[in-house]
Amino acid sequence: MEILNYDKSTDNKHRWKMNFDGASYEIYIPKWRVPSPMPMRIRVTISENKSLFPGFQTVKEGDLLKSPEIARQPIYASIAYYMEHTKTIRYEPIGVDTKLREIGSPYIPKDLVDKYDDSTLYLKIEFL
Repeated sequence: MEILNYDKSTDNKHRWKMNFDGASYEIYIPKWRVPSPMPMRIRVTISENKSLFPGFQTVKEGDLLKSPEIARQPIYASIAYYMEHTKTIRYEPIGVDTKLREIGSPYIPKDLVDKYDDSTLYLKIEFL
């Protein structure tokens, strides 16, 4: 489990980032999925075992329009290996239309994911 700090805003997403042994750990979250006021930190837990996240469910933008307090709930995402970079691995969210995704493509330091055998991982992202 790692704590990432707010870094910047792009056109459609906010980015949280941390340096992990010289590698950039980056999580992108669409603006519609971020609660207000915007948290300056997030906690990210990685697992190869989905059952460790019993609350695993997705939130749609329409759900937040009806109940804005839902935005504070953790984000759960299934991600798959996409591409290896020098010090990080890029993953892609699985099984969701790109417009409905609760996260963008995370860049995770190799040192954090080398211990996992599976190319599919699960994330829990909590707003702090």
